[in-house]
Amino acid sequence: EQIKSVICARYAMGLRILHVDDDYMGSRRAAKVLKRYSTVDHACDGNEAIQKLKDGKYDLVVSDWNFEQNRKFFGYLKQLENQPTTVLLTNSHEGGISKDVKSIVEGIFPKGMLSKIVGWLDEKYG
Repeated sequence: EQIKSVICARYAMGLRILHVDDDYMGSRRAAKVLKRYSTVDHACDGNEAIQKLKDGKYDLVVSDWNFEQNRKFFGYLKQLENQPTTVLLTNSHEGGISKDVKSIVEGIFPKGMLSKIVGWLDEKYG
């Protein structure tokens, strides 16, 4: 529900989403649908995600948990003065996610949640 309210509240202003995931095909499918409603950039590892955050302002970060340089990326997010709303998608149990990371994310969802978000957007705005 939190993610829906963030998307609804910012949609009218041109929501900018950074999607971080090393699963290229899954990311392409999600971005294809999300782009109907907002601007979506994709990063496949922590270094690329950090560079994109340095280059532009994002309203929402939807990130996988397991990818190259993930700890570096979440460390960078934590030090940002104006952190974008961040949600984490994971297939693994929350026990492996550090308190530092949990402290900067608004929610931790099963990886399938992205498809639910995409489906919801498609029904609402499609």
